[in-house]
Amino acid sequence: MAIALTAIAAIPSHGHAEDKLLTEAVQFNGTILYLSTKVPGLIFGAVRNGETALAGFGKIADGSEKCPTATQCSASRQ
Repeated sequence: MAIALTAIAAIPSHGHAEDKLLTEAVQFNGTILYLSTKVPGLIFGAVRNGETALAGFGKIADGSEKCPTATQCSASRQ
């Protein structure tokens, strides 16, 4: 899990990709990964042809109401 989060943290946060297929692929695969790992929260991303897509799932911690976001992903790189 730490390896996946480290790889995602290296992706620059540029919001949603214009490539709808990339965005859909990130959302679909992120959902499958989130549901299968049973973690409290997950940020999943991909880069294709210079475009970045990120998606957050779940909560940032058990009992929290905050959802993971790309902003948190960017903050973890500092």
